[in-house]
Amino acid sequence: VSVRLRGPSSSNGTGRVEVLYNGRWGTICHNSWDINDARVVCRQLGYPYAARALRGNQVPDGTGQIWLEYVRCTGNEENLISCSNNGWGNTYCWHYQDAGVECSATDVDECARGLDNCGSNSQCINTDGSFFCRCNHGFTGNGVYCYDIEECALSNSSCDFNGYCTNTAGSFFCTCYTGYILNGTVCQDIDECSLSLDDCHPNSNCTNIDGSFLCTCESKFARNESLCQ
Repeated sequence: VSVRLRGPSSSNGTGRVEVLYNGRWGTICHNSWDINDARVVCRQLGYPYAARALRGNQVPDGTGQIWLEYVRCTGNEENLISCSNNGWGNTYCWHYQDAGVECSATDVDECARGLDNCGSNSQCINTDGSFFCRCNHGFTGNGVYCYDIEECALSNSSCDFNGYCTNTAGSFFCTCYTGYILNGTVCQDIDECSLSLDDCHPNSNCTNIDGSFLCTCESKFARNESLCQ
């Protein structure tokens, strides 16, 4: 099937797409129209790259016949006729829904131009003739939709057994239990006695234990609640 562009910028590779069928030119409805469809049209017109798939008010309204709707190309076809669609003339659209394309002779950096559909938690990577989306570290998904990896629930954290894991967006952090201090990824015991962090009575001896300490009255004193008398 033959295709052409119409509109004020059609000579520069941008405009409303029209197809020739039974000797009549007609438009394409923009329902399901995307960059893969644009790639096929631009290829037919002799352009190596498609910058955008245009929809509705992005192109001037056509007149007359609307030939196709729900065109679905993979992007690798050589001709639009190879793409699935609703059938010739089987459309329920108006011309304000006409589809168009923006073609280019050089590679288009969709990432730099904001033409990608990457999600907020992903990175856009430009490639020759296309792009792909890669989830940021700490997220998983297809790049368009990226979800936080709950490292704590999945036991992917490196938190010490003397502490606990707290999940954050894209990451996590470790907190040591009382009596321990974080040193890298290890929760080390705090020696409250040597650091004078104990609350032992002056007439008692402080003994450090794992995660805490003990107060023991000196031999000539007896314990009276928290006092050594």
